[in-house]
Amino acid sequence: MVDNSKLFEKVVLNNKVEVPSRLSVAPLTLNSSNEDGTINDGEAEYLRIRATGVGLYILGATAVSQEGITFPCQPLALTEKDIPSISKRAKIIKDQGALAINQIHHGGSRALKKLSGLSPVVPTAEVPNQELKKDGKLSEETECKELNDTQINKIIDDFAHACEISLKAGCDGVEIHGANNFLLQQFYSPHTNKRSDSWGGSDEKRMKFYLKIVDACVKVREKNNRPDFIIGYRLSPEEPFEDGLTMTETLKLVRALVLKPIQFIHISQHNFFQQARRGEGAGIE
Repeated sequence: MVDNSKLFEKVVLNNKVEVPSRLSVAPLTLNSSNEDGTINDGEAEYLRIRATGVGLYILGATAVSQEGITFPCQPLALTEKDIPSISKRAKIIKDQGALAINQIHHGGSRALKKLSGLSPVVPTAEVPNQELKKDGKLSEETECKELNDTQINKIIDDFAHACEISLKAGCDGVEIHGANNFLLQQFYSPHTNKRSDSWGGSDEKRMKFYLKIVDACVKVREKNNRPDFIIGYRLSPEEPFEDGLTMTETLKLVRALVLKPIQFIHISQHNFFQQARRGEGAGIE
């Protein structure tokens, strides 16, 4: 008989925050907020039911930048006016006894101009624009724009601002969304980042965007004197493309992340029992 009792044990994180149990709700894109990203009664009731009996509840992708909006009815953390809805979500979760973690997100090439009013932005425009062509043509709606240095630093600031909004709203922490082929993963992947400047080329340069965002969120925590504020990171371990991420690059990233004062790393994996495809540990579940 399998002993599941440990699932209900408390866990103390490395910043001394106690999580009521090991059970967590992974972030889900609900498409159930209002069109402007604000919370409604249906979403509130869903959160109330789902947050019952768990230790950690991670809210689904919350956009940090206007051009990064990716889903219909996506929650937003763009300005102070987004605080009331984030605060209500956090309170519902905390009232059920769970910790409320707000996942902060930028869609990159997967963002939708019809939702944001702006072109999607990417580390390198060549690859996504080639993939998005239909009948040999690229539509104005889907064409991606390559980020320059100033724009990259603004997005880093946007993540920090979203982190601060989440903190002010009463969330217990944030999860930085670096998985599922969204903008952060697009920077680290050699398949989607062909840059030759300080943001591309070597693993270390492609990783810099990730680590700068983590550092920016840590500074927000320190500025607000909130050592109890949780910072987590979500990543996808591999890509199927021949020139995509392998476990070698991912483990290098993990080794860099664990040197940062973050509280957890969340692995987004389609099949938990899947063997590693390529790189370090290939063939191992």
